[in-house]
Amino acid sequence: MKTLPIYIVFFFLLLFSNKNSFSQIPHPPLNLQAAALSSSQIVIHWTDNSNNEEGFTIDMKGPHDSAFNTVGHVGHNITTFNMLHLSPNTAYHFRVAAENHSGTSHNSNIAGAITLHDSSHHSIPNAPSHLVAHVTSSSMINLNWTDNSHNESGFKIEIKGPHDSEFHNAGNVGSNTTAFTASNLNHHTTYSFRVSAFNKAGVSHYSNVSSATTLHGQAAITAADFILYTNYPNPFNPETVISYRLAIISDVSLKVYDPAGKEIATLINEKQNAGSYSVKFDGSNLPSGIYYYKIATDNFVDTKKMLLVK
Repeated sequence: MKTLPIYIVFFFLLLFSNKNSFSQIPHPPLNLQAAALSSSQIVIHWTDNSNNEEGFTIDMKGPHDSAFNTVGHVGHNITTFNMLHLSPNTAYHFRVAAENHSGTSHNSNIAGAITLHDSSHHSIPNAPSHLVAHVTSSSMINLNWTDNSHNESGFKIEIKGPHDSEFHNAGNVGSNTTAFTASNLNHHTTYSFRVSAFNKAGVSHYSNVSSATTLHGQAAITAADFILYTNYPNPFNPETVISYRLAIISDVSLKVYDPAGKEIATLINEKQNAGSYSVKFDGSNLPSGIYYYKIATDNFVDTKKMLLVK
């Protein structure tokens, strides 16, 4: 009997070994652990016990669930997962399984955690609303929105252009800031925007999506030409002064709103020439609290927050 060359033997051994490894269902993950990060967020971590998984499936069971439900997937070699938007002071249980084209492993051990009590320190901020995009030139778009939270660390602005498959980060602003200028944009191009609030506990849901189309040709108006200043004094009792600057002749609306969005007063509603203006607001007949003042022109919209303390 003729003996096969040794390199052919090694070739078949290697092929057989790779085929078996490739076709095997992965081993289940080990040492699953869960920890609450806030009143609405739990992070889980596990040990990857296989070398051929394509990813992991995460299942969760809440207090009102009769069985586990799949809540997420992560890629291979990833061993953490953050579960967001949970209820405060609530117990949740998790399990993880590895998967590839051949099938899904047995489940890991079950790990549970209880979210923290709800408080301003631990809760995710409320989502911003009333996002408005205003074109100001061939390369800039101004954004304004309503701040609906009292515990945000800042806001994240996301943009989507005509050739983007999804939104991506355009920049961040600090707490209580409700305006952002997107610059260096292409002329005569439509962009869409959305905003979310964030703090140490996590990230809020997104605001509404707002879109605008940049102008043709060279920029004629810059964001710096229009300004809505912070009222002074702030906090105030019972009067304060609101000032603003116009770049060009414009139809101007300046109104005051309560936290629910109800219009309290119309301070300006007329056409005005370019220049700087000031108007007094009297809160004598209003209770203490946060109020918003909003300016709207043909080329500019901005909203700011003021505090009446009696």
